Amino acid sequence: EELVFLAGKWLHCVFEVVKRSEEKGFKVIPKRWIVERSIAWFNGYRRLSRNYEANMKTNENWAYIASIDMLLRKI
Repeated sequence: EELVFLAGKWLHCVFEVVKRSEEKGFKVIPKRWIVERSIAWFNGYRRLSRNYEANMKTNENWAYIASIDMLLRKI
């Protein structure tokens, strides 16, 4: 909870923590599929499939490049 508060303070965003339900079996968690789908798209790029970069800024830039490439392909 403290991490959510600090991230919200510095990033000026509202975060919602989704707790696991007590039910057994499969249950859809809201909006989780969007995150999992986006991560799956990034795994299609060789440089993002594993953490090859020593510098985190370089890894972040490759994620930007991959995002730009995905957007340009949709146009």
